[in-house]
Order: sequence, then structure tokens, then C-alpha cells
Amino acid sequence: MTSLLDLITQCRQVTNTESNQFITNSELTYYLNSSLAELDDLLVVKQADYRLVQTICNITVGNTFALPADFYQLRGVDYYAYGVASNPWQTLNRYANPMVRTLYGVTSIYYMLQDGYVAIVPVDAAVGQYRLWYTPIYQPLVNLTDTIPSYFDNQAWREFAVMDTAIKILNKQNLDPSAFMQRKEELKTRILAMAGHRDAGDPKCVVNNNNYFDDGFSFGMGGSGYGSF
Repeated sequence: MTSLLDLITQCRQVTNTESNQFITNSELTYYLNSSLAELDDLLVVKQADYRLVQTICNITVGNTFALPADFYQLRGVDYYAYGVASNPWQTLNRYANPMVRTLYGVTSIYYMLQDGYVAIVPVDAAVGQYRLWYTPIYQPLVNLTDTIPSYFDNQAWREFAVMDTAIKILNKQNLDPSAFMQRKEELKTRILAMAGHRDAGDPKCVVNNNNYFDDGFSFGMGGSGYGSF
């Protein structure tokens, strides 16, 4: 695995600053983490579910629950509908779903993403258990021995961060970074072209048929957990 020290070394090598302390390792660490975060954004945009995680949240009073400390991007919210033995996790919409009351005998509820928390509406029906699907934030490297995630090392995509950091190094020295800018754009094009194909079995379209009943009738709404996205 590639460590922070490895990345710093690579950045100094490509910019011929191995013995130049005009830019310190602390500065390089900051530059690299910024560049790796940009790389992470590119991968998340092209393969939104690749780093998807889930957590269980409960509301006992009121109608809100806090977002996880590492929250970056919301992908879905499920409600645990007690009494629906075959499919208790029901995906909530960001707007009211009138079918929920009809099918499950509970009040139609929906969610709203707020600053630091998720609000469930209406308030008087919010108590219950929820499952939050989200993409966590990029975790910066701190120690020289810290290593980048494996998906950055795949196909040497880490070079994108090295090129971007090299641009910052040359900019600080008032030198021409155009060669590194060109290489960064080439890498970006490659990443955007290939990252979306990481799951070769990914269909071109998804049919929502999660609310399927024994009579063969599908309402095509809500869904059994995250599968309805």
C-alpha cells in the first residue's frame, strides 16, 4: 500500500525538490490531502455506491436524528415498518408517499436533509427506527505511515493527486506548471472514463419492483430498503 511518505517522495521527485525545504512536508501533506479529496470526489460521482455505508438511527422523541460524524453525501433513508414481516425496511422519499398509509397502515412519512441532521415529517409519526445510507467523507492522511485506500492505488489513480500536488508546488515557486496540468487533465479523463465501469454487471437501467406481492402486482413505489434506488 502507498503511504503518505511514499506520496511525498513521489511529489518531490517529479518536481525536483528532494532536497528543497522551501515547501515543507507539512505543506505537502496538506496539498496531498486536498488533491486526494478531489480524486475521491471524482470516484464518488462516477460510482456513487462504491463507498456506500449504512447506520441505524432511532427517534424516540421529536422528529430528527443526527448525521454521522463522517457524513458526506446522503444516498437514502429507510423506515422500519413493524408488522411487515416479509419486507420491514421501506425506503422513504423526499416527499410524501400516499401509498404508505394504504399498504402498511401507517402514516405517510418522508425525510428532509437539514444541516447536521435528518428530519422526519410529519412530527407526530416520526418515532421509530431508520436506516441511513450515505457516503463518508475522505479521511485525510496524518502520519507518514498512513496509507491511502486501495481504490486510490488501483490502476495507479493516486498519480492524479501527485500531479495536482506538483502543480501547487510549482505555483508556490512561481514556476510554470503547465506540463503537470496537462498530465492531470489526461488522468482525469481516464478516471472519469473508467471509474464508472468498476461494476461490470451494472445495468443501464433499474426497474423498481421492490413492493412486489404474491398476486404479482407491483406498485413500483417505496421499496425494500436501499434496493429501490
